[in-house]
Amino acid sequence: MISRLDWEVGEIVKKLEAQGLAENTIIMFSSDNGPHKEGGRNPEYFKSSGPFRGIKRDLYEGGIRMPFIVKWPGVVKEVTKLQI
Repeated sequence: MISRLDWEVGEIVKKLEAQGLAENTIIMFSSDNGPHKEGGRNPEYFKSSGPFRGIKRDLYEGGIRMPFIVKWPGVVKEVTKLQI
Protein backbone atom coordinates (compact mmCIF):
# COMPACT_ATOMS: atom_id res chain seq x y z
CA MET A 1 0.00 0.00 0.00
CA ILE A 2 2.84 2.41 0.81
CA SER A 3 4.53 1.70 -2.53
CA ARG A 4 1.26 2.38 -4.35
CA LEU A 5 0.69 5.61 -2.44
CA ASP A 6 4.25 6.75 -3.18
CA TRP A 7 3.77 6.02 -6.88
CA GLU A 8 0.41 7.82 -7.04
CA VAL A 9 1.73 10.95 -5.30
CA GLY A 10 4.68 10.86 -7.70
CA GLU A 11 2.24 10.88 -10.62
CA ILE A 12 0.50 13.95 -9.20
CA VAL A 13 3.84 15.72 -8.79
CA LYS A 14 4.83 14.86 -12.39
CA LYS A 15 1.57 16.33 -13.70
CA LEU A 16 2.05 19.50 -11.67
CA GLU A 17 5.63 19.81 -12.99
CA ALA A 18 4.48 19.24 -16.59
CA GLN A 19 1.99 22.09 -16.23
CA GLY A 20 4.54 24.40 -14.56
CA LEU A 21 2.55 24.44 -11.31
CA ALA A 22 4.83 22.44 -8.98
CA GLU A 23 6.71 25.44 -7.57
CA ASN A 24 3.49 27.24 -6.68
CA THR A 25 1.51 24.32 -5.25
CA ILE A 26 1.28 23.04 -1.68
CA ILE A 27 1.05 19.25 -1.54
CA MET A 28 -0.15 17.82 1.79
CA PHE A 29 -0.74 14.26 2.86
CA SER A 30 -2.02 13.00 6.18
CA SER A 31 -2.96 9.54 7.33
CA ASP A 32 -4.94 7.91 10.06
CA ASN A 33 -3.39 7.43 13.48
CA GLY A 34 -2.00 4.16 14.76
CA PRO A 35 -2.44 0.53 13.77
CA HIS A 36 -5.42 -1.49 15.04
CA LYS A 37 -6.31 -5.03 16.12
CA GLU A 38 -9.78 -5.27 14.54
CA GLY A 39 -10.41 -8.08 12.05
CA GLY A 40 -7.62 -10.22 13.50
CA ARG A 41 -4.87 -7.74 12.61
CA ASN A 42 -1.58 -8.03 14.49
CA PRO A 43 -0.03 -4.55 14.87
CA GLU A 44 3.17 -6.13 16.17
CA TYR A 45 3.79 -8.04 12.92
CA PHE A 46 5.16 -5.08 10.96
CA LYS A 47 5.96 -3.02 14.07
CA SER A 48 3.43 -0.53 12.74
CA SER A 49 3.82 1.84 15.69
CA GLY A 50 7.57 2.01 15.16
CA PRO A 51 9.31 2.97 18.40
CA PHE A 52 6.09 4.25 19.97
CA ARG A 53 3.79 2.58 22.50
CA GLY A 54 0.13 1.91 21.82
CA ILE A 55 -2.29 1.35 18.98
CA LYS A 56 -5.35 3.17 17.60
CA ARG A 57 -7.52 4.74 20.31
CA ASP A 58 -4.74 4.44 22.93
CA LEU A 59 -3.57 7.69 24.43
CA TYR A 60 0.06 6.65 24.02
CA GLU A 61 2.09 8.23 21.24
CA GLY A 62 1.65 5.16 18.95
CA GLY A 63 -2.11 5.63 19.05
CA ILE A 64 -2.35 9.38 18.61
CA ARG A 65 0.53 10.39 16.35
CA MET A 66 -0.35 10.80 12.69
CA PRO A 67 1.98 10.96 9.72
CA PHE A 68 1.80 14.27 7.89
CA ILE A 69 3.82 15.23 4.84
CA VAL A 70 3.91 18.64 3.19
CA LYS A 71 5.80 19.82 0.13
CA TRP A 72 5.94 23.56 -0.49
CA PRO A 73 9.08 24.45 -2.45
CA GLY A 74 10.93 27.49 -1.14
CA VAL A 75 8.78 27.70 2.01
CA VAL A 76 8.91 24.35 3.84
CA LYS A 77 12.44 23.00 4.30
CA GLU A 78 13.03 19.57 2.73
CA VAL A 79 13.87 16.78 5.18
CA THR A 80 15.77 13.89 3.66
CA LYS A 81 15.95 11.69 6.77
CA LEU A 82 13.07 10.69 9.00
CA GLN A 83 13.26 12.60 12.25
CA ILE A 84 11.39 10.99 15.14
